[in-house]
Amino acid sequence: MNDRLPQAGDIVRAINDTIGIKAGELGVINGKVGSPLNIIEVTWNYSAFRGKHIGDSMARPDDPIYVSCSGGPGAYIEANELVSTNDTKIVNFWKWEDLPRADGGIHFELDVPVWDWNPLLSKTYYSM
Repeated sequence: MNDRLPQAGDIVRAINDTIGIKAGELGVINGKVGSPLNIIEVTWNYSAFRGKHIGDSMARPDDPIYVSCSGGPGAYIEANELVSTNDTKIVNFWKWEDLPRADGGIHFELDVPVWDWNPLLSKTYYSM
């Protein structure tokens, strides 16, 4: 059994259709990596930033890593509604190479955990 909790950057897979989201579609969890989350903000049809506020070469080692997605639709979901699948998925992310600027992003892939979510059983789904 997996005791790991959902965190920013993980994938959420809808297992049923709901408003704007089809069964099987994948969304990314937004937030601060490593921070406990009670309410999960998920964005589908995403472009996902995962990094520090500036590039790794200019950031302090202890600067937090954030995941912030554009796209949509989105949902706020209680963490306890997500079910671990013990599967992983390679996700495309981007981050700043050095400073935030035009064409200053670099792209990379990361293998992340996948969580299942049943919107038909959800008590906390709020579309964004």
